[in-house]
Amino acid sequence: MAEEQKVITPEQISKQNEMRKHLGKEPIAAPPALSATASSDTNTEIKENTDNPELTVEFQMAQLEQQRIDLENKNKQLEEERIQYEEKLKKIESGKRKASVEPETTVLSEEDKKRIALEYLGVSDISEVVKKSEIKPEPTEEEKQLLAQQRENDKIAYALQKNIFSKKELEEFISDTKNPTELVYSKYYEQQKSIDPELSDDDIRSEFEDRYALNREEGSRLYKRGQEEISLIYSNIVNSKHSKILNFDKEYANIEANAFSQKELENKIQIEIPRYKKEVEEVYNSLKTIPIPLKGKTYQIDIPSEIIDEQRAIVLSDAYAKEQIKNGWNKEQLRAVANAAIIQQAFSILVEKAADQYKFENEKGAHGIIERGTGRTDAAPTTRAETLRKYHGELSTPSN
Repeated sequence: MAEEQKVITPEQISKQNEMRKHLGKEPIAAPPALSATASSDTNTEIKENTDNPELTVEFQMAQLEQQRIDLENKNKQLEEERIQYEEKLKKIESGKRKASVEPETTVLSEEDKKRIALEYLGVSDISEVVKKSEIKPEPTEEEKQLLAQQRENDKIAYALQKNIFSKKELEEFISDTKNPTELVYSKYYEQQKSIDPELSDDDIRSEFEDRYALNREEGSRLYKRGQEEISLIYSNIVNSKHSKILNFDKEYANIEANAFSQKELENKIQIEIPRYKKEVEEVYNSLKTIPIPLKGKTYQIDIPSEIIDEQRAIVLSDAYAKEQIKNGWNKEQLRAVANAAIIQQAFSILVEKAADQYKFENEKGAHGIIERGTGRTDAAPTTRAETLRKYHGELSTPSN
């Protein structure tokens, strides 16, 4: 039985020719029709020319090559799609992990923030934080000298500004303290000249050096004794002549201490003022009624809002607030002061309201109003006018 011939289509030949063109080979010629019985309706099919084995092998190879290329392209497409799906999956998983790990956001109050900050810093009060922040390392010798010089300059500037001593007195003080020996010599010179005006300067100088052993070898016993005597005389002269300048150094130390205390107080006020104002607002916002005792009974009387606001403004004023912070305050003390101040300011109004409640209760009894829960009427023993006259006379405030 003859082997069935394979057929190829023009489209397949066209694809193979494209491949051959890329490979640098001649294109395949379309094979002639193998039988006259091939219908014109089936021109798309062409039988394989078995007489040309080279054409058949090359055609098969081209087919395989085309299939390989198609598969590679398909694999590339699938790989790209796989990568896209993996990226999407990573984003989804990341979102799930983030949602499960991150806690729900909580809005902290100012008090909570302050408490957490103090716990983290290991302190119990904000003032301790300020003190810690002001701690500085030990200054070097050079820095100490600069600080001492700066203090001296500040002291002199303050004294001159306040007219504690004059500029001339300061210049004399600087001149006298530059050379103790010359200061003592000038004093000695004046004394000797007053005793004997005929003495020459050389005689006085020579006598001065002999008396205080200045012409002796330094380090010797006599020289040291002379230096001690000069130092004592020098101190007496300076203390007597420049007492204002010398004494002011102690005064300035007190001024510095007061200024430092004032600065610390100002820092404390700046730190504590928010808490103080907050507690004041809490106290005055809670003030609604105030107890007023009358005839053995206590009445809760509504406080007029304008009186509360007026007292609140006084307590929140800068001067009052600073004084309270300076002396130390507490919430209960603020509450007690508020109650006392309101009673003092609005005593007549509050007592009048208490009296009105007192009169109303007794009017109810005088008219025989049925008491709640009893279901009966109490007859009044006296007339209404007599009852009101009786209670008006017993009130502590003038009746209307």
